[in-house]
Amino acid sequence: MFKRVLHTAFRLQQRIPKAVAGGVGTSLGIALFAKKEQEKVDAEKPKNFDIIVRNVDELYDNYLIDNCYNILKKFENSTCSELLWRLARVTCEKGKLSKDPAEKKKYTFEAFGIIKRALESEPKAGSFGTHKWYAILLDYVGEIEGNKSRIEKSYEVKTHLERALQIFENDPTTWHILDCQMSHNLMGLFTEPAKKAKNSAKVRIC
Repeated sequence: MFKRVLHTAFRLQQRIPKAVAGGVGTSLGIALFAKKEQEKVDAEKPKNFDIIVRNVDELYDNYLIDNCYNILKKFENSTCSELLWRLARVTCEKGKLSKDPAEKKKYTFEAFGIIKRALESEPKAGSFGTHKWYAILLDYVGEIEGNKSRIEKSYEVKTHLERALQIFENDPTTWHILDCQMSHNLMGLFTEPAKKAKNSAKVRIC
C-alpha cells in the first residue's frame, strides 16, 4: 500500500517540473509573440512619429487643412494605420472645402480608399481613429450613392462606431455620430415604406 502511494507521489513529483516548465515555456512564447507584434507596429511608424502626429493634429484642430494634408500626403504609401486614418480624415476635409461636386466626390472616394488600407493595417490592440473614420467615410460614400445605399451600409457604420468606442469610450463626437446614425436608421425604416406606398399610388393613378 505504502509503496503504491510513494510510487504515485514520486511520479507526480517528476511531472510537476515538466508542467511548470511547460507553463514557463507558454508564458515565454506569449511574451515573445507580444514583443514581435509590438516591434512590427513600431517598424510601421516613421521616425519622429510622435512629433508628426502632434503637429498634424494641431494643424487639423486649427483647420489648416492644406498644411496638414501636405505633411500627411508624404505617408500615403505607409502601412501605419495611425497616419493613414489621419490622411483619410484630412483628405475628406479637402473634399468638404471644395465647391466643385466632382472634386468633392473624388476626395471622398480617395479618403475611403485610404481608410480601408488603414483598417487592413490596424494593429491587434485596435485603432480608435481608424474605426471612427471608416464609419464616417462609409456613411459619406452611402450618401453619394443614394439613400438606399446609405441605409444598407448603416449596420456596418454602426459596427465600426461601436468598435471605436470599445477602444476609446470617452469621445463625445463618436457618441454623437452614433446617436445620429441610429436616429437616421429609424427614420429610414419609416420613410422607405412611405416612399414605396407613394410610388405605388402614383402608378395606380396613372
